[in-house]
Amino acid sequence: MTGTKLLTRPRKCQTKPMPKMASTVIAWQGPSPVDGREVILLLSAIVRESENRKTGDMVQAWILVADETPQLAYSLGHDVSICGNCPLRSIASGGNGVCYVNKSWLTKMYKGIERGTVPTMSPFDIYLTKPLRQGAYGDPAFIPLWVWQALENNGTGKGTSYTHQWREHPELAQWAMASVSSVEEALEAQAMGFRTYRVDLDGTQPPVKGEIMCPYVALKDAGLQCNACLLCSGNRMSGAKNIVTLKTTA
Repeated sequence: MTGTKLLTRPRKCQTKPMPKMASTVIAWQGPSPVDGREVILLLSAIVRESENRKTGDMVQAWILVADETPQLAYSLGHDVSICGNCPLRSIASGGNGVCYVNKSWLTKMYKGIERGTVPTMSPFDIYLTKPLRQGAYGDPAFIPLWVWQALENNGTGKGTSYTHQWREHPELAQWAMASVSSVEEALEAQAMGFRTYRVDLDGTQPPVKGEIMCPYVALKDAGLQCNACLLCSGNRMSGAKNIVTLKTTA
């Protein structure tokens, strides 16, 4: 990664749509708080329609290791730089290796960065006209809060977000669901002010009081997508139920 010049501190937000907006941009680059490895925030589907059948048309935020393809970073265990303590991360980094993100497809998108065809833009100059999916891959806790705030201020105020770093980053409750793997973890996160997104890893812990099954699981045949549901929007949607999903649909 050479030749990039990135804004590293806040300034006043853009208030009007950019007249010519690239569909995929690098919005931030800097060290991971986990191990100092360089990471980037890549936004895609800003203009063109997202191809994600589950989420529908949302801006997709990918948090990636800067100097390795996602496939290589995963195989080497360097995904810990962007995934932290997520239990689904690679076996090489201490996880269970069941992360559902297609690293091969993501690596193809990453190739544009290697070719130098992906522009770099300050998050203050990026205007979003559709909901933002924070962390299509990677944890939003590893991107500075001011970056997300800039994108929030310049956007629709709608989106989805998930973090496994909820114990260390309670400030993310304003946008993010606490990603948890048990009822006990869910109760702990809820006591901290988070709404929760619980992955039922083995199919033995159905929804309890205050939880509902992810509507996509029940209504995908009817065409429901995340961009219409938006229940996974943290405390943007105060008072909403907490969500449970199955491992295969997380």
